[in-house]
Amino acid sequence: MSSDWCPALLLLASAAGVVFIAVAIRGRLPNAWPSHVRVSPIGHAARVCIPVPAGGVGAISYVVASRRTTMPAQTEEGDALELGTPVVVLGIRRRVAIVLPLPDEIKEMFQ
Repeated sequence: MSSDWCPALLLLASAAGVVFIAVAIRGRLPNAWPSHVRVSPIGHAARVCIPVPAGGVGAISYVVASRRTTMPAQTEEGDALELGTPVVVLGIRRRVAIVLPLPDEIKEMFQ
């Protein structure tokens, strides 16, 4: 083997080792969502995890990109929502999810 190839092979082996260690430490593939990336819940199904009082704010729990997240939530009309109610996220206003309870026909799929 030519001595010109030795530094290139050493560099390639070192880079591959660094990538392998980084993947092993993080415990996931390089194309997984980084922890600092936020994925919008708009349009996704969620479930009430803290009851929403009439005219008040509760909280929802949802899964997007294999990550379970919670956030404050309320309905557009100010209706109360019980614990465990399946909802869909319509939008976000001032860091609060605006949700709509799912119709009874669809709720059955979540039970």
